Amino acid sequence: MATGVGSNSRNLSFNSSFNASFSNNSFSRSRHGRLGSSDAVFYTSDHKYSFDPYGSMLPSMVKVALTVGNIDVSNISCRLDPNGWACLVCGRKLYVWKYSLDQSKKTSIACRELTLPPSELVHSANLICIVSNSNNSNPSCIAVNPEGHITYWPNIANGSSTVTVNADIPGQECDSLTSVWPFGCLLTTTSCTVLLVKPMPAPGNKPSLTCVPLGMQKGWLDGLKKMQTMLFTPLPALSSSLETKRAKVVVPLVKEDDPYNPGKNREGKLYISCGTSFQTWQITADGINCLSEFNMHDIVKHQFYNNVWATEEEARADVRGIQVWILDVAAIPQTKQIVLFAAAKGQFESSDNLVYGLVIFDAKNPKRQDNIAFIKVDRITGAHNEDHLFVWKLLCTPDYFLMVSNDLVVVANDSEDEIVCDSTDAGTFGGPVIGHGLLSPTVALVFLSKLGVFSVKSVGTFNQTFGLDDTFSEIRVPDHLALSITQPSGITDNSTSDDVNRYKSAMVNYVNRKHDDALLILASLFPPNVPSLAPHDSLDKSTVALCEKLVDDAPLSDPRWMANFGRHGEQDIMGFKSKILIKNFLTDKKEGLELFFGFLNGAKLFPRLKGIIVKEDVIATGSILYNCYEKIGFALALQSIQTEVLYRKLIDTAIKSIVFMRSETESQVRGSHLSHNDVFYKDISRIQHVITALISIEEEDLNSLSPKEMPFRIFQTNEVILRAYFEANSLYLADKLQTVKTFLLQPLLDTAGNEYEVSPWLVQSSVLATLLRQHQIIINNGIRHTDADFGMRIDLIKHLVQYTDLILDGLKSNAESVHQSARYRPKYMNFEKIRGNLLRAHLSVQDYDGAGSLAEKYLDFEMLVTICYEKKNVEQLELYFAKYESMKFPEFTFEWYVKQKKTAELINSFSSSKFSFKLGEFVKKYPQLAWHHATVIEDFEQASDILSELADTEEVSADDKKFFLCAAKLSALANTDRGDDVEQKIAKINKNLSLMEYQNMLPEQILKNFSLDRGTMRVLTATDLIDMYTSSEVSTDVDNFWRAKELIDFMANEAVKREKLLLILSRLIMRDPWDTWPTDHPMDSIESSQLYLFLVLGLQRGETLESLFPLADLATVDELRPLFENASVTFLLQACREHLATVEVTQPMEMDAEY
Repeated sequence: MATGVGSNSRNLSFNSSFNASFSNNSFSRSRHGRLGSSDAVFYTSDHKYSFDPYGSMLPSMVKVALTVGNIDVSNISCRLDPNGWACLVCGRKLYVWKYSLDQSKKTSIACRELTLPPSELVHSANLICIVSNSNNSNPSCIAVNPEGHITYWPNIANGSSTVTVNADIPGQECDSLTSVWPFGCLLTTTSCTVLLVKPMPAPGNKPSLTCVPLGMQKGWLDGLKKMQTMLFTPLPALSSSLETKRAKVVVPLVKEDDPYNPGKNREGKLYISCGTSFQTWQITADGINCLSEFNMHDIVKHQFYNNVWATEEEARADVRGIQVWILDVAAIPQTKQIVLFAAAKGQFESSDNLVYGLVIFDAKNPKRQDNIAFIKVDRITGAHNEDHLFVWKLLCTPDYFLMVSNDLVVVANDSEDEIVCDSTDAGTFGGPVIGHGLLSPTVALVFLSKLGVFSVKSVGTFNQTFGLDDTFSEIRVPDHLALSITQPSGITDNSTSDDVNRYKSAMVNYVNRKHDDALLILASLFPPNVPSLAPHDSLDKSTVALCEKLVDDAPLSDPRWMANFGRHGEQDIMGFKSKILIKNFLTDKKEGLELFFGFLNGAKLFPRLKGIIVKEDVIATGSILYNCYEKIGFALALQSIQTEVLYRKLIDTAIKSIVFMRSETESQVRGSHLSHNDVFYKDISRIQHVITALISIEEEDLNSLSPKEMPFRIFQTNEVILRAYFEANSLYLADKLQTVKTFLLQPLLDTAGNEYEVSPWLVQSSVLATLLRQHQIIINNGIRHTDADFGMRIDLIKHLVQYTDLILDGLKSNAESVHQSARYRPKYMNFEKIRGNLLRAHLSVQDYDGAGSLAEKYLDFEMLVTICYEKKNVEQLELYFAKYESMKFPEFTFEWYVKQKKTAELINSFSSSKFSFKLGEFVKKYPQLAWHHATVIEDFEQASDILSELADTEEVSADDKKFFLCAAKLSALANTDRGDDVEQKIAKINKNLSLMEYQNMLPEQILKNFSLDRGTMRVLTATDLIDMYTSSEVSTDVDNFWRAKELIDFMANEAVKREKLLLILSRLIMRDPWDTWPTDHPMDSIESSQLYLFLVLGLQRGETLESLFPLADLATVDELRPLFENASVTFLLQACREHLATVEVTQPMEMDAEY
């Protein structure tokens, strides 16, 4: 079996606990969701490989090209070259820029936009070559359209200066263009034609361009016949509709390559495959020769048969019937191995059931069986037509094989333990993969349409300086670490315990490859089988102490820090420049801390780290280590900014104030040979003090400045703090920041039930209070005084957004790190409180854009709704409805309108929108809104039912109940589909309205006696009204008693009706002195009684005497029992009844106007 990938991979993997710490999420959220500036990390489905952001931010022109309109994958493609240049093809536009990070350069080369020649077919980045002649100049570019029109730009900076020529390929379509610089570029077609395109000098030193088939170059081959036979003679076609012969040119990366122009092909070897024919070529300045050729067909077939079908119990394919397709060919960098990516199918299987695999062989001896390896690729499914098959591209590194299409990325590796095959689809990235390439022999890249350039890494692989692998001998151990064990310190350090010093010795032994000595020390300090005592464990405490010692150590390589320096006149003998020395020892601190992290990983200490108590919080040890790393980057950036004239005095003043306030011990260390800067930059763990000092000095300065001068002074402070933080991450820590963050923090964020907080240093109590104070200063003393300087206003608002983002990001990370802990709720409530205050501050200066973007990022729904409402932007609000529908944003919005007492606007804005149904569901718990919504959507039956229910439950306001009843009746009448049930509802409403009329007709005397106000009167029941109309506190009025009698009809229970009638009659009888009236002329007294008048009124209105005056039942009423015991009273009442029974009432009494 060939050496393969596994034998070339020497990187040390993370321990198993680190691998297990990843969450199930397929990718992490980016801090900034903008194209080309994402810090998201994506993972393959089994978390074997990661996709990490790489390189510089995408140029603005590229962002626009990728975001304007819908991306059509068929019209957009990208190529990432090993020389660090990228080209993006979008229609006829070609964008060229430098994507690789180059720390040594002060300025970047701008993105160039070039115009490709017209074509009836789609332009492709595969037909573009960027040739960089040096690291500092603009490159040249060769572009070919599919029909063979070739354009050459000698310098992309001059897009109008071109040389053009047409390739002689009638009827053929160009497929790829591969650099074999300095000999030119090889152009291939889909019909297996290969041509050499080469810029040539012309008379007058003007460039020209030649394009000829390889076999026509004079003196390059012994004969045209041999060339044509080997390269252009068609091979026997396979009996498959999918067979297509495409020429593939492979230029291997070798160790001798130019670092600024990898693939420059100094060795001159290249490989060309055509169909199943594989050829080795040697190209030199004198010519090109084909060294060897062999047919790969049988080898590939046998590899598939032996590793796929022959392993089955009953082989379903005969080796002669297997059909194969070579999809792509690549070389493993810095080796002699070639990899074929192929597809195959058995003789009895359809083309929809293809098997994919990688065939690895030695280019020197391809037919030697023990040098051939096979890896089955089992992650590719779906339709397998020609368009699908030949879009695949293969990239090889010593660690893995990468297979890329627009929709799927597959990574494979044949490690010594097992074959690993993992994949991820375009859905994980949010869009298709439109480009790929090799940055170096070990780094493969993909270009994601939505995010930019990403590098592919094995999850278990650390950077060389970070993982302490076998190549560590080539890495320089920082001086301050090496000297710490080889030389005595010139400064007495009584603050560090002996355990910490021994811990440091173990680390230095480990990084110097004295593993046995290191492990012996570690075993005595931290026995492995002892249970953890976190947050009081000595391992955590010592790790934090050693980390702080590493970042606070004096630079022992700088003799000025020695105690005896300067005693013999050495101050000037070396001509030290403090600025350079400070930068060097800060860089040493950074490298030392990276080695420390690698030591924790390699010595398997990191999985044992938990947390320590800091004040009242239990902080994760990994979080403290990460904070130290970020602080070093902050110090490096701050020291660089300090060299700028505009900020030098400001930073110097802050540093001097800090050093002045430091302890007397440090003051004794300082001498004439050490500056304030030397002392300040030594203690990196306290670098945050500079933020407080800068803002305190700013506040003092503002007291003496005019309002017009304040904004610029605040701008200076902001620039120093914010630039130092962002440049620390983007420049000084960029090479390893994401790796360090993944190593130290990701396990904490991904582990369920984590009890140890992630506490970013910018939001720790003292720094947070200072940043919040600066936030207010920007508002009150900065932005509000920029009416005459719009540019300064824009700058300060940008700073305000950055401060808000930093604060909220830190607080949110802190809260979410203990998501399942009891501490989560108060922390998240504090985050929400500060979030609201900060975002409202943005609104106070009309920064709606900043507030909106931050509210989206940190999910402040209240702020999003407020902004949309204040800007009357209902369309944006509906976009949020769709975006956050799963998070119940529509319901939150509706609730916001209710709480703000804007219910009418709520109904009017959303009842007629596409969210009408959601509003209908929401208002079910608010009947006062539900009827309004139902009316707007013309569901009058539902509106009537809701209003009727509201009327039935209304008890507080009589006016409200009457309104509900009237509206319910109108809604019922508006319903065009009225059946019997609707008529019954209307009848019920009418009855309730009638009852309300009796309340409206209450005389003023009754209202006064019962302390009622007609405008604020509560809802009265029929019983209440009967009591009021018949109350003894009101003067007797037969009409009132008759209204009380009519109110009985509103009662459903017959027994209650009878009881109320007897009550009315008994109260009416009690109004007259029946026991004092004479019985000799009874009718004289009876006809003047209120009872008689009431009974006559009832008879005139159609009532019967039996129902109106049940004399026998009256005798049972307790209040009347004393009267009925009086024979005279009984006689008079009986006489009244008998008289009315014999008298015919012919003249109806005149009715009140109210009736």
